[in-house]
Amino acid sequence: MKKLSLLYAIAFLGISVATAEAQLISESHYYKKTALPGETVTFTARLRNISSSAQLVYGAVVVTTRGTASFELYPSPAPPPLLIQVQGRGELNLSVRLPEEEGSYSVSMLVFDAFTDTRILTVFGQMPLFIGDPQQSINVHPSRVNFGKLEYGRFMYPIPFKVRYKIFLPNAIGDQSPWAIRIYTDNANKYKGLRGTIRQLSPAGLVHSTGKYTIPIKFWNLNWGPDAHTTGWDAAIQGPPPIEDDRFWKGVLTDESTPDHPINDHDLKPWLSIHDYADMTVEPDTWRRAVGFFPYDGQFLNPTNLVGDYQLSRSPDPFEFYLALELNSTAVRGKYSGRLVLELISP
Repeated sequence: MKKLSLLYAIAFLGISVATAEAQLISESHYYKKTALPGETVTFTARLRNISSSAQLVYGAVVVTTRGTASFELYPSPAPPPLLIQVQGRGELNLSVRLPEEEGSYSVSMLVFDAFTDTRILTVFGQMPLFIGDPQQSINVHPSRVNFGKLEYGRFMYPIPFKVRYKIFLPNAIGDQSPWAIRIYTDNANKYKGLRGTIRQLSPAGLVHSTGKYTIPIKFWNLNWGPDAHTTGWDAAIQGPPPIEDDRFWKGVLTDESTPDHPINDHDLKPWLSIHDYADMTVEPDTWRRAVGFFPYDGQFLNPTNLVGDYQLSRSPDPFEFYLALELNSTAVRGKYSGRLVLELISP
């Protein structure tokens, strides 16, 4: 399996909560999206005082894992309290040392009244802070597959392939780039094809021992893909869509009236053909992507940013996919084999 480096990006949203006595609102805020364990990071909040009196405040940061661990972090040494005049603005900078535990953390910035020690404002982060050591890896189980003896018709391998991956590689400014897991075969080096044919077949799929014939492969995984409204099949409940029905195998017609319907008609095919590496160009539209991340809205790929074929709505580690193939009546008997590659890539 190949693997490439990739990065990650995060969006941040502020929500203000204030008492009647001390009315502060958060106008903007910033912190690094990725950090190393134990690293000292500065959290910045731009505050505005909308009350009728000046405010003297100090702050703290709370980071909480997805589990039960929680850390309340105060700057060390503590900066002097920030005085914000009536109808004025001030910038609260909190430099704190992060926990040593790796993981994904939610973030809250707390603002306290310096006289009463009561909390008067909380700024909530919508997306998490990722703490970890730079790494990238991908593996698939099983790594070797025997389809056995196949008859004419369509066949789905009954066991799903489980994909695990780890991605953490911050760039110079502490952000992460969009990434995807693309899937393809690597058979062009042994595929000769037939001389004199009008249309040269792709070496994608399984290749005959003579190097002249191929059996295409398709894959499916439970990501965004076509939904039950479009295909009539709820894969979340019923599992992989049936391969016998051409509505699922070849794809349904694009319905312009469907909300958020995709632009590319191949997005409506639950079973997607896998390209060979030789068939892919530098244009992402020629790739087959199983999952990806888009930085500008802070979400995994969805119908509004069509940079992938199959997209997940949450972090998919591990995720599963199925393989299927079709032998028609003109298929040549013999032994077929191929090499399937999953690759982490940052487009």
